[in-house]
Amino acid sequence: VAVRDGCEDEISQRFKIRVATNDNTNKSNSDISNSPQISLSYSVQWPTSILLNSTILSKYDLIFQFLFLVARVKTQLQKVWQLLMRQSKMKKNSFFITQQLMVIRHKMSFFVDSLQYYFQVDVIDTHFQKFNNLLASSADFEEVLEQHTQFVDLLLAIILMDKNIIFRTIEELLQVCLSFCNTQLKADGKSGVEPNFERFGNLF
Repeated sequence: VAVRDGCEDEISQRFKIRVATNDNTNKSNSDISNSPQISLSYSVQWPTSILLNSTILSKYDLIFQFLFLVARVKTQLQKVWQLLMRQSKMKKNSFFITQQLMVIRHKMSFFVDSLQYYFQVDVIDTHFQKFNNLLASSADFEEVLEQHTQFVDLLLAIILMDKNIIFRTIEELLQVCLSFCNTQLKADGKSGVEPNFERFGNLF
């Protein structure tokens, strides 16, 4: 067990998370565009680098960035829930306002939770199991290399959907969720939140 733990610790040390802040010249009003860009890198040694080459790692990074965005939105929605519960106890807002905000947040949370479950369980876990089964029956390295490339390409195609209209719609909805969260967290029970009911409610 000690050897295994040491090996896992060595592997974890090879991972690095990079945070790149956006240029202030970016005038976009998007909460996503103006947020720090989180990316993942992995220091690969030979002969693993034959399997995990720079192209494959960049594809894994694209998948990570999008899944991290989904997880970030989920965390922000949880913070809003905590805020609304605190406001409710302190009676900072009227009952109607709090209920309206709770309903909108619940719909957003259901969307994000469903999205995260679909990608992590129905897509990644399912296809990884299939890929793992193929590896168990394969004795040729070239075949393993090809299967791994196909596995990563499949994940990328399903999760990012070639950035088609469906993906862009999902990204826009995540942006709406972030905008809602930022609005509530900045306002913290102050006036000026009510006009957003129609804007956010119509989308969820």
